[in-house]
This record gives sequence, structure tokens and C-alpha cells, in this order.
Amino acid sequence: MEEALEERRAQPPDGDPPEPFPGLQAPGSATTIGQLGRQLRKTLILLVVPVGVITATLVALCGLIAVLILRERGLILDDQIAPFEPWPAFTVTYVTAALLIAHLAMVAMVVTMVAGSLLGRRVCAGQALRTVLRRSGALLVLLAVFVAAAAALAGLAAAIGAGRWGPVAGLVIAGVLSLALWRLPLAVPIVMLEHVGPLRAWARVREMTWDRTARMFWSVLVTVVLIPAALAGGLSELASLFTGVERTAAGVVAATVSGTLSAVLQGTALAVAALDQTRPRLRYSDFKPLDPAAVAGRLPAGAPAPKARRARALATVLALVAPGLLYGGYLQINPDNLPALSEQPIVHRPGYFDKPALVDDGTLMLTTYDEARLCSDRECSETAPLPRLTSDFRYSTPVVTLPDQSRVLVRWEGEYGGDATLRLTRCETERCTFPDEAPAITTSSQPSLGTAAAVSGSGILIAVPISSGRRDSDTLRLLRCDDISCDTPRLLAEAVLAKPNAEGFESVAVATGARGRPVAAYEDRTTGAITLINCDDANCGNRVTRQPVGPASFVSDKEKDDLIRRASYSSGVGLVVPPDDRPLLVHRDFKTGAVRLVRCRTADCGAVDTLTLTGASPKLDVAKLKLGTDGLPLIATFDIPRKRAILIVCDVPDCSRRDTVDLGAYDTSHPGELDMAVGQDGRPRVLWNYRGITGHPSPTGTYLLTCRDARCR
Repeated sequence: MEEALEERRAQPPDGDPPEPFPGLQAPGSATTIGQLGRQLRKTLILLVVPVGVITATLVALCGLIAVLILRERGLILDDQIAPFEPWPAFTVTYVTAALLIAHLAMVAMVVTMVAGSLLGRRVCAGQALRTVLRRSGALLVLLAVFVAAAAALAGLAAAIGAGRWGPVAGLVIAGVLSLALWRLPLAVPIVMLEHVGPLRAWARVREMTWDRTARMFWSVLVTVVLIPAALAGGLSELASLFTGVERTAAGVVAATVSGTLSAVLQGTALAVAALDQTRPRLRYSDFKPLDPAAVAGRLPAGAPAPKARRARALATVLALVAPGLLYGGYLQINPDNLPALSEQPIVHRPGYFDKPALVDDGTLMLTTYDEARLCSDRECSETAPLPRLTSDFRYSTPVVTLPDQSRVLVRWEGEYGGDATLRLTRCETERCTFPDEAPAITTSSQPSLGTAAAVSGSGILIAVPISSGRRDSDTLRLLRCDDISCDTPRLLAEAVLAKPNAEGFESVAVATGARGRPVAAYEDRTTGAITLINCDDANCGNRVTRQPVGPASFVSDKEKDDLIRRASYSSGVGLVVPPDDRPLLVHRDFKTGAVRLVRCRTADCGAVDTLTLTGASPKLDVAKLKLGTDGLPLIATFDIPRKRAILIVCDVPDCSRRDTVDLGAYDTSHPGELDMAVGQDGRPRVLWNYRGITGHPSPTGTYLLTCRDARCR
């Protein structure tokens, strides 16, 4: 029997008897694609039903595993569940391998079912799957060879691409290796239909494509690679038209549908190409196609035609969209109460004095060495139409928003270490006050780097340490401008401060309490003591100066010097006055570094209650304190032992009941710096400067984190 078949194959084309399967001939690439289309019209529903159910099950299973793993160690980031740290390499490898194996199994199943359809022998999905399991060893060897070849191709192209002519050489090598490896996918139908091992399958592929290389190459390239890739890209683009959680759910549906249709297209195309009986034009050739009769004999016994095709199609559609709907519902409901926020990398010119900051209404602002700009999006180069401000911005530059939504910058003008003038610069939507028009508030021969400002009615409160000219003390001045012109700034209060031998950016804070009464705080960077000035009314007719946090004690001069050095440019004080008119302070303990919340028992702060919020820390970063729209405190800081940025959401005014939300992780020795504001929509916004984390897109390590709701859940 075998000799007769060989003799029949060896006969010249002119002497061939009539083919028993004339529908298997496709003389050209276009005809092959047409035959693929006809076959899909005939069997698409039958193929999509089992493949779609398997794909949807795999996607749902992957989502379930991710939720189970990350419910205690992850967050909802940009409307997707994500880990705080990158996935371990072995986890990514295992999941990728499992998905590749599953995809190959579905392609092999489709090959068997389509071959049965072409040869008039219907094969059901269960029979095809059992055949795939029996041939799984050979299929896994083919997959390993394909993955190894693809990895070698990518590595070689990347290595050569690093040189001067790298891109061109990389493309050439990629093309050469692609031409050498394009036959590998055709080994899958050989293994499935001829029941041979991988080595014999590779030899049969060469015999099957003999003298038909060009036509088969383009057929495989178009039907197995290009069409599925275009389909996946198109569905992804459609999903990108949505926003928020809907976009994520649509992306999952697009991935499920594209995975299903890709397996169907690839399996159908490989079966059509493998069973193609079109002979080459050469009279004598080593071309040896698959024997359709022998293949039909190896297929499982014929299965009856399925019934209720419409019901099956509807059930398949529901299965394809179910993973996306379930995932989107999980993200929207958030039953595990995961942190929910968006992360936006900020691109700006790196530099010590060139970093973004948040205005009190949540707007992003970039203060550089000699200018300040409002950023309209993640690229700080595209800004609101504000003119350039020529000034020395090495000093701290508080920004406040007036009731008319214009912004006021409180800034020093002058050379570092020399005489300087404190001025107000107002920026509206079209222009800023020019430097020579800006009102002068006060002058100092050695201006401190710490300056704070707050809105008080239509005016502005300013708290600023001023050099007194003495070696052992400075003066904290509390000033008020009744309007932006500030023709006659009023001095509301003064307090004598110990002369610091270390300067800090945020050693002073100011806020307004009930009836517009000013409250100011100052932290001594040499002892950790905090001085609080309390006014009883808006004009500060009576005031009380207290020290709610006393100076630290030191066991030796060396310990004192080490702590002062550590606190020089990192620690600071935060101040707010809640609706109950009892001031709240946040600071880090000067010796232990623990974040502490200090709450005054009365408006004049005659006594305080202290609450420790975090553990000890060797790094004294600034803890940010703001009030939410509900009047309760919000504190943004770092949990140093766990290498996390956290947001502490207080449930009661004294923060005895609170929720700690992890905002993100870092993997370097220094956590960076945080800034925080509450937007007009009530959602906290945290700006993370100098964030040290591997594999993230911002080259300067700056990210804007925006909570999904007021509690960041």
C-alpha cells in the first residue's frame, strides 16, 4: 500500500489521476486566503465555542489568581490591580509558559477540527482535545524549540543593535532568522495529523514545502502572523476609546476575544496550508504532501452535528465578555478595600532646585531656579500661559490660591546669603505681576529658607523667620496683607527664636482658625522644639506663644551634632486648624524619627495630646498634613521599614481611629520627598519627588498620585 502511494506521488503532474479531495488545492497565496475565509464561514461558530470557553476560563483564572495574591499586597493603580513591587521573574515565567502552552493546545485542537471538516469527517472539540493530550509531548518540544529560537533571535538582534549600524544589522539578522524559522509553525499540523515526532515533523515540513517556499512563506506570514496581530491591535485600539474602569474591562474583553480568534485563525490557516495538495510547477520534485486519505483515517470517529447553534453562540459571547465584566465589577466595587489611585509620571528638567510642587488647590506647579510655571499636563514643558518670572527661586516659594482663583507666589528676591526682599507675585490666567510691580513685604540681610503663607479672607497671612542681626536669636514675624496690593503690610506678632545653625525648607507653617484668627508654628532644627503663636482674632489683638513640643535632650555633643545634621534638610512641621478650632501639628520626633500628631486640647493650646503614627525612622522626611473636605486630618508620609509611601486618613479629629493607605513602594535607600494637596473634588493628591524605584517611566523619579475618592479606597 505504501509503495503504491509513493509511486502515485512520484508520477509527473500530467499523469496524475483525479484527486479524491479536489477542494484541497490552492494554487496561489490569494487562493489560500480565500480558502481560509470559506472554511471560517463554514466552521467559525463550531471553533469559537470551545476555544472561547477555554480562553475565557484561562483569563478568569489568571484574574482570580492575581486577586488572591494581591488582595493583601497590591493596589488598584490606574484602574488595574497591580503589585507594590514588580512581579518576581519566576512568576512571570511560569504564567507566560502556561499561557503559551494553552494557546498551542487550542491551535492544535483547531487544526484537528478543521482537518476533519476539510476531509468530510466531523471531529468534536472533546475528541480533538484528547488527541492534543496524546500528542502533548511532541507539541511541547516544538514549543520549546520555537521559544528558544525566538529568544535567540531577539537577543542577537538586541546585541548587534547596540552598535553604530546596529538597527540595520539587527533588522537584517531578524529577517534572515525569520526566513530560516518560518516553517516551525507548520510542524504543528504534521504532529497532529501524521502522528509523528518533532524531528520527523520538521523533515516532513521541508518535503511538504519543497519548491513552494515563496507561496507557503507568504501564506503563513499573512494568515498566521499578520492577520491575528492586526486583529489584536484593532481590538486594543477599540478598548482604548473607553475611560476609567470601563477601559480596563474593555481591554480584558479585547484580550479574550483576540486570543480566541487568533487561535481559531492560526489553527485554521495551518490546517489549510498543511493539507494543500497543489503541486509545484516543476515536473520532477521531492514534493511530498500529506495524504488526505491517511490523515482522515487517523482522525477520531465522526461526531454528530451540534444542535442549538444560536444558543451556543449566545453562550460563547457571554463567556467572552464575562471575564471583563467580572474584573471591571471587582475594580469598581473593590470588595477587598484595596488602595485605589492613579499614577502619573511627571517629566521635567532635573535639578536640585527644579522640582514640581502642588498648589493648595491641587494644581501642579514647577518652580525652577529662576521661574515658576503651572503645568497643564504630565509634561511640565506644556504649561498654562504664564510669563517667565525672573527671580531667584532657591528660596522656598509658597503658593496660595485666592478666592478669585488667581495664585499668589510668596518669594524672596536677591542673592543667596545677601540682602533680599520678600515680594508677592500674583499670577492670573493671562499674566503675572512683573517683579518691579510686585509689592515688597519685608527685607532681610540673611533670609531664612523657611517661609509659609495662607489665605485669610481676601488677604494673605505670611509667617517668615527674619534675621535679627544677633548671633544667638532670630525673629519669627507674622504678617498680614489685607489685599494683593499690600501697600501697608501689618505686623501681627513676633516671637524670638533660638538662632539655628541648620537651615530647613519647611521649618515654619501658618494657618487660619475660627473667625480668621492666625496661627503660626516654627520648628527649631537644633533641638526639635516647636513654637506656636496663637491669635484670638483676625487682627491678633491678643496672642499666646507656647511650646507644645519641647526641646530634645542629648546624652553627648556628638549625638546632638549627628541629629542636627540629619534634620538639616529633611524634617519639618505641618499645621492645620480643624473646624473645632483646636490646632493640629504633625512632625517627626527629633531623636526617633517617628511621625507624631500633636492636638491642642483648647484653641489657645494650653495643653496637648500626642499620638505616634509611625514607627521609628532613621530618615527625617517631611510629613505633610492637610484637612479633607470633611474637616478631618490627612497625613502623607513614609513607612521607612516597609519602604512605602502612606496616606493616613483620620476617622475622628484626634486620629485615634484611622486608616493607613499604602500609596506606593520604593526600592532605594532614600524614599524621596512628598507634597500633598486636596483637590477641589475632595480627592487627595500626593506628589512624590525623587522616588527611587526600578523600572518606572519617569526619568526624574517624579510622580503625581491621585486618589480615586476622598479615602483613597
